[in-house]
Amino acid sequence: MKGSHAEHKLSSFPFGKLIDEHKIIETSRLLTSSLLIGAITSGGIIGGGTNHQIDELSNFAANFGIAYQLSDHIVDLMVNNRQTGKDNFSDIKNNQINLVVNYSLQMLPFDSSA
Repeated sequence: MKGSHAEHKLSSFPFGKLIDEHKIIETSRLLTSSLLIGAITSGGIIGGGTNHQIDELSNFAANFGIAYQLSDHIVDLMVNNRQTGKDNFSDIKNNQINLVVNYSLQMLPFDSSA
């Protein structure tokens, strides 16, 4: 639930406004990583893993979830919609601020006359 709330907060920012990347990463962690952490660490616990091994599995799952979200955002911009089943640029159309969009906005030339 926290992930959905955080994602909603990000989408309420005016489009084009730069957002701290840590907030975006935290949202990705809450949305996807938390599910993966639960699933992957459960396997470690059931399999009799040590506390250290379970912590490492948790770190792996958190980073994997963030990487998955990042790749999903890149696919949204780069891959044909017939391959993905969703409209290209849907994140931008739906004002979904993510790392790719945020970074792209940072790379736009600044017009001081505007």
